[in-house]
Amino acid sequence: MNLDFDISYIVDNESLTERLLRDFKFPHKYINSPVDPSKKGFSELKKIIKQGLYSRLESLFYIFAGACGCGKSNLVMENVQEWKIDGFAGDASAIIVLATLKDIGRFIEGCGLDREDYACVTPDQEYCGLGLGKAKANEARIIFVKHAKAWRRLQETGSFAAIEEFHYQGKPRTFRLWDEAFSAAPAVSFKLDDLNMLAGAVRTSKPELANMIDALIPNNSDRIQGTKINFPREIAEPAAEFTMMNRHWLKTNKRLSSTLEGLAYLAGRHAVLRSDNLYKWMVVGTGHPVPDDLAPLIVLDASANISDTYRIWANRDSRVMILPPEWADYSKLTLHWWEEGAGKSTLSRREYRERIVGAVTDLLNSKSTAKSLVVLGLDVVANINGPGYSLKDEIEKLLSDSENVEFVHWGRHVGTNDYREIQNVVIVGGVHYGDAAYEAIAMAATGNMEGNDRQVVASIAHSEFAQNVYQGVGRCNVRNILSGTAGEATAYLIASGRKDRQPYLEKAFPGCAIVDWTPRPPKQKRKIDLIMEKMLELLAILPSSISTMELKFACGASDKKDYWKGVWANEKVTTFMRKRRIKKVGNTLKRI
Repeated sequence: MNLDFDISYIVDNESLTERLLRDFKFPHKYINSPVDPSKKGFSELKKIIKQGLYSRLESLFYIFAGACGCGKSNLVMENVQEWKIDGFAGDASAIIVLATLKDIGRFIEGCGLDREDYACVTPDQEYCGLGLGKAKANEARIIFVKHAKAWRRLQETGSFAAIEEFHYQGKPRTFRLWDEAFSAAPAVSFKLDDLNMLAGAVRTSKPELANMIDALIPNNSDRIQGTKINFPREIAEPAAEFTMMNRHWLKTNKRLSSTLEGLAYLAGRHAVLRSDNLYKWMVVGTGHPVPDDLAPLIVLDASANISDTYRIWANRDSRVMILPPEWADYSKLTLHWWEEGAGKSTLSRREYRERIVGAVTDLLNSKSTAKSLVVLGLDVVANINGPGYSLKDEIEKLLSDSENVEFVHWGRHVGTNDYREIQNVVIVGGVHYGDAAYEAIAMAATGNMEGNDRQVVASIAHSEFAQNVYQGVGRCNVRNILSGTAGEATAYLIASGRKDRQPYLEKAFPGCAIVDWTPRPPKQKRKIDLIMEKMLELLAILPSSISTMELKFACGASDKKDYWKGVWANEKVTTFMRKRRIKKVGNTLKRI
């Protein structure tokens, strides 16, 4: 069973490949800080890479933490180039697992590979035709694979040796390198309601899958903390078939896509129910542990020095070896921290969002002669919980010079060099996965599926916050490391929980100065303008009518008795309501 669907099989593959080999250009020239081989961390990593390329590595999981921009990828590329110059001496063959197609492009270029040296095992139309082409990957000394595909195939087979499409001349590849985040098992968490919704979505085209999902959902009386749900192994195949048949539809249904992916990971496993104040019931568990025969594996992850998950995994598993890190001195970085909530729930309230947008744009406009980078959340689509918004658009509208400001969303803030010359970076909020997700991450790290100590889960949550902030800040000039010192930069962080989280950021940025940041409050909106704005917002959600009490509450004035005095006779308000065909009848505002 294979979850991939390769569209190249239904086109003229030969002519496509020829065109790609002639015209394909990689996205950008790969640049990184120079490698200093005299450093202890690099010296040890180079030795491990050399042994791997000549099939002499012990079967362990080697974890290397190198600071963003320190040159760890360059070190791999240099050694692969030397191996190629040496005629690929020995019987070794390589698989390099990367996060994105863009990463694959820079590795192909950075390793100096010729067409006959490599292949890309991916369903992507452009990349699958590069090198020898996906169809001849078994003959390529080096193959490149994305994280998502590698995880799926490992989960499906439970064995690295069993994945024939990753083989070289019929045998498992000996040199294995994984760039960026890795874990002992994939963490899984989703809403129980979403599992029910998935059953409804697949019922027509895949009734047997719907029936299997129905059987998983416990009755209301059985929904208690820690209830086990056993996911049959047989559910994986129809889930994979539905995914293949509905790939494009699933791209526009992220919640169902995520639940379906979680379902595939949990096949043959059990998960537990957890009560969540926000979502009521969550399904929490992990996929199958990483197979033993994936070792030896070299993992390069800047966050390995920050995230607690690698340390916890290494403490319980003697096969995990954490190599000496290659870190940087961040004494040229100043981090200004405004302790203010900036998560989804806070930003969904317009008055709070306006305060944060005002502070960010004031800051950016004061630095309009210099380039700045803003790391923030994705746009929020309107739903039953409220209107949608785009934080990026709201900030851009108030900028005096938008050309000097770059934006990158959380989730795309890892591994890119595109902003390495920027010295000002603003981090809006952080990535909050939710309590259930942090417990799932803890389960993967500890191997304990029945529940983990609250302090362990809290520690993992704080370290995950820190590693995401580190990766966000790590896009800017701090990547330019010289003689062990990160480049000069100023970061501005908007996030709550400083008391618990600051020690983790101090570990992430040794030598960095963390100081208070208190932006001036934006000018308060006039009462009349606020009432008209909230009236439109509420009528967008409840188009037929709203009560004056609902409007008063939305304006933040529910405790003010004389709030409406003079409002309904105000000429600006009456004109506004007449133009928008809104009529007040008693204590109700109606569309007419």
